[in-house]
Amino acid sequence: MPAYIASIPALGAKLVTVYHSNLERGLPSHLGTIMMLDPETGALDAIVDGRYITEVRTAAVSAVSARKLAREGASVLAILGSGVQARSHFEALAHVRKFREVRVWSPTSANRDAFAASTGARAMQSAEDAVSGADVIVLVTASATPVIESAWVKPGAHVISVGACRPNQQEMDAALVKRARLFVDSRDAAMKESGDVIQAGAAHIVAELGEPAATAEHAGRDHNFQIPRPRSRRRRVRASRRPARERMRQRSPDMKVLLFAVAATLSAQTYDIVLTGGRVMDPESNLDAVRNIGITGKRIAAISVQPLQGKTTIDVKGLVVAPGFIDLHSHGQDDENYRYKARDGVTTALEMEVGVSPVGAWYAKREGKSMVNFGATSGHIPARMAVMHDPGTFLPTGDAAHRKATAEEKHAIEEALRKGLDEHALGIGMGIAYMPTATHPEIIDVMRIAAERKVPCYVHMRSPGALEPGSVTESIEEMVAGAAITGASVHIVHITSMALGQTGLALDLISSARKHHLDITTEAYPYTAGQTRLDSAIFDEGWQERLGITYKDLQWVTTGERLTAESFARYRKQGGSIILQRNSEEAARQAVAQPRRDDRQRRNDRPRQRASPRRGHVRPRAGPLLPR
Repeated sequence: MPAYIASIPALGAKLVTVYHSNLERGLPSHLGTIMMLDPETGALDAIVDGRYITEVRTAAVSAVSARKLAREGASVLAILGSGVQARSHFEALAHVRKFREVRVWSPTSANRDAFAASTGARAMQSAEDAVSGADVIVLVTASATPVIESAWVKPGAHVISVGACRPNQQEMDAALVKRARLFVDSRDAAMKESGDVIQAGAAHIVAELGEPAATAEHAGRDHNFQIPRPRSRRRRVRASRRPARERMRQRSPDMKVLLFAVAATLSAQTYDIVLTGGRVMDPESNLDAVRNIGITGKRIAAISVQPLQGKTTIDVKGLVVAPGFIDLHSHGQDDENYRYKARDGVTTALEMEVGVSPVGAWYAKREGKSMVNFGATSGHIPARMAVMHDPGTFLPTGDAAHRKATAEEKHAIEEALRKGLDEHALGIGMGIAYMPTATHPEIIDVMRIAAERKVPCYVHMRSPGALEPGSVTESIEEMVAGAAITGASVHIVHITSMALGQTGLALDLISSARKHHLDITTEAYPYTAGQTRLDSAIFDEGWQERLGITYKDLQWVTTGERLTAESFARYRKQGGSIILQRNSEEAARQAVAQPRRDDRQRRNDRPRQRASPRRGHVRPRAGPLLPR
């Protein structure tokens, strides 16, 4: 597939191979290699893995079609397929339309469910269920027979057909194609390669996507279908005789920008650091292969099968190179803890549950000195402790834990939270269990601040376990009600150590809330112990009944000893860290067995943060080297 763009200038060619047996080897079935040539001499400038570029380019063309042709107010997106192109379209279309609901269906239910879990899309049981009532429909199935029928598609829908890229493949039935106003990205390519377009005939094509007719179509958008046809696999561009594809580039600023960005990325260069021969694992793209990595500044600039040139070259054969983990529940925020984090592969450590206050001073103390990236929420606990003059250090032990705040104190606490957000906190952290006297109205008011600032709340809920009143069910109800009343996004921390034997029920409650469009997520750690401070409100009168444990289940961190009634009283008066051996293996299995279901996060997975740090505390960087 040769291509030449005179205006840049850029000259190159792409070679595509299709080996379906690669899927059994854990490799993509479609592999692409792009060669960039000197446009004046024809000399080889660079050889680049073209798979990711193909994914992005295809979805970008589809996004252009949706922006040009989909009806205003389109709010429901249906994706049929669950592979690489399904994911790239999910990401690209979000840049041009705000969808209230995203649905996904796939012929393989396991793939459908995995896609839904990782994106938050709604898994549908049938293609008809997915398509019915949808405003924008994406077909990325590579099916040989139609996957949708005309009767399922509502008038005015915008259908993007990508998967059927061979003459013997079809994704739409003949009746749907006949009803549609058909747009393609290239007449020549579509009539040679697309089974759907071939059955309709060239006369049925209204325009190419880059032609003025396509732009004008949106102004007169009626109840006819609009079916652009971006090619997902084969794109032919010839330098001679100004073919349709070249005309489209000249007329479409969006496509011109897209192709320019690709060409610039492929330019040969010398990187600051090159890591050679490592096993590169990238969860986002599912890459797991030996590659070379080029790093410029603090960014990964290239991942390639070809040798790369660098100012510094590091041989990492036998090591795994992977993105660093993001720990959104990291209370250890000092140099010693950061060093341990780095050795564990954590490159971003966030204090999101308890949070900090004042935020600006906390950031300044670490600026330019931290081994890993860092960040924190504006903490309700430390703000309450400061306003109410609590003698505790990390967690409250005095008034902040044991009495209600006055109206004046509540106002001062809220101002401290707002000031923390002004100083670039990543959200609001709340530990209600450590401040049981914080009333429901106080919690609602804190959540209102988060909603107003469009940042999430990270919450240690009020009560654990099954004992009522004060069960984990009631605690989840408090979070669901707060989210519904205020519109805040809520992230419930360590669900297994709160729900204990009720973990399955708790996960179902959260899933149900999400199905009703409440933005609530949770996390879980996959081990059977938890840690907190013995002098906190967690161990106030009645702790054995509330937590379902007794003295022998508590382990004093300093000595490792299990407690008795006598040592419990002595160490509680002293204050310090305690390990609670109370989480069951069954609860851990329930959480880990279905990771990221309904966007549930395991500890160290990507954090759900709406706020973008403006001080650069949380930035992606080259991942650590992890020995196998």
